[in-house]
Amino acid sequence: MTGRGVRLIAGLAGAALSGSNLLLACAERLLFPGASPRTPARVGVLRVGMVGDLAATWPALEALGRRYPSAELVLFTSSGPQGAPGGRELFGGRPGVDRVITWSRGELRSSDGRRAVLARCREAAPDLIVGLPQEHGSPRGILRDLLFFRLVGARRARGFRLGGVRWLGERVFRAHAAVRSATPEHLRLQRLAGCETPEGPRGQAPTGPEPLEAERQRVRDLLHEHGLHELPLLVLSPGAKLPTKRWPTRSFGELARTWSEAGGVACVLGAPAERELAEQVVEHSDRRAINLAGCTNLPEAVALLQHAALHVTNDSGPMHLGALAGCPQVALFSGFGERGAWLPHGGRTAVLRGAAPCEPCLLEQCLPSAGFPELGCLTGIRPAAVLNAAKATAAELPAGLLEPAATAHEGSPEPLETPRTALPGPEAQPRDPRHEPRPAPLEGRLGPHR
Repeated sequence: MTGRGVRLIAGLAGAALSGSNLLLACAERLLFPGASPRTPARVGVLRVGMVGDLAATWPALEALGRRYPSAELVLFTSSGPQGAPGGRELFGGRPGVDRVITWSRGELRSSDGRRAVLARCREAAPDLIVGLPQEHGSPRGILRDLLFFRLVGARRARGFRLGGVRWLGERVFRAHAAVRSATPEHLRLQRLAGCETPEGPRGQAPTGPEPLEAERQRVRDLLHEHGLHELPLLVLSPGAKLPTKRWPTRSFGELARTWSEAGGVACVLGAPAERELAEQVVEHSDRRAINLAGCTNLPEAVALLQHAALHVTNDSGPMHLGALAGCPQVALFSGFGERGAWLPHGGRTAVLRGAAPCEPCLLEQCLPSAGFPELGCLTGIRPAAVLNAAKATAAELPAGLLEPAATAHEGSPEPLETPRTALPGPEAQPRDPRHEPRPAPLEGRLGPHR
C-alpha cells in the first residue's frame, strides 16, 4: 500500500472513530439523563480483562478515589474463564477499592447466568458508573455495556468511549497506527475517568495496592529459603500469553548467568502453567537462576518485585505488576502491538523494542517475511543491550556490572537494529503485502475476553 493510501485509510478510520464516539456520547446521555451527582455515595468502575489490563487500571482507580474520597469505590470486572486471576486477587480487601464484583465468561453463556450477574451488580448499583473499555473494544460492545448498567440502576455514566479502530479490521488498524501517536493505556483510562494525574519524576515509585503483611512475610521466607535475600536480585518474567511477545528463553538464561557471575542472584517468576518455560530459562542460565514460577499469587508477586534490584520482563502482565510494585525494570517489546500504547505507568521502566517491517502485526504466531527472520524484532535484542539499559534504571547492580561495559557471551544473536531505550512515536514502516495476519474476533466488554 502506498503512503497516500495509508494516509487516506487512516483519515477515514479517524473519522469513523470520532463519529462512533459522538454517537456513544449521545447514547450515554439518552440512557442516563439525570444530572451527575456532585458527591456520589457509590462510584462504580467497569474494567474487564486479564492481569495486565487490570493492573494498568490502578492509576485511574487511585485518581477516582482521590476525587471522590467519601464514595464507596466498586470495581465491576471479569478476567474471562472461571478461576482466572484478576481484579479480585489484585484489589480485593485492600485500601483503594472497597468492593469487587466479578463474573466469568461461562456465566454469560446462559440466561440464568446472565440474570445472576445482573443481580450481583444490582446489589452494588452505583450513582456513577465509569466505563473503561479495552483499547480494542467495538461500538456494539460498549453500547451493550451502557444498556447493561442502565438495567443495573446506575444514575449516571462516564467514559464509555472507543480507544482505537481495531473493530474496523486489522488492515485499517495498521494504517491508523502508522500515522497516529498512541496514548499509553494507563493515561487513556485516566482521561476516560475524567481525572488524569501527571506522571511523577523518573525514579519515583508509584503508589499501588500494597501487599498485606502476611504476603510480605511469605515472600521474605521464600527469598531466605532460596538464598535470594542478600545480594542484588534480578527477577525474570519470561512468560506471555502470545508466543510473539516472548523474548527467547536462551537470552533470559544468558542474562541471569551474566548477572550471577557479576555477583548477583536471579530468580524466574511466573504462573503455575509457566513452570516448564521458567525451567528452560534455568537450564540456559547453567542453573544459576532459581525457578519460582507458581510459587506466588498476584499480591505476593508484587511483594517479591518490591525486593528486585531489576526486573526484566516481556510486554505482559508481570510488566504491569512491576509498575504496581514500583520496581526498576527493563521491558522487552516485540512488533505485535502499536508503539507506545502499553507503556507501564510510573517512571522506572526502560523499554527495548527492535524494529520490524510488519509491525504492528497482531499475530499469535510469527510469519517471517522475506529477508526478515522469525521473531527478529525480539531476537535482535541482545542481553548486553538489556544490561546497558539496566544501568540507567536498576536500584542496585552487582559489583561486576559496575565496570565500564557489559559484554555478551559468545553465540548471542547480532542485533537487527539497535534497540531503543525509549519509545518514540509511531513510524510508518514499510509493509510486506505477503505478511498479512489472520483476523482476530471482535469481542464486547461483557462478553468473551482475550
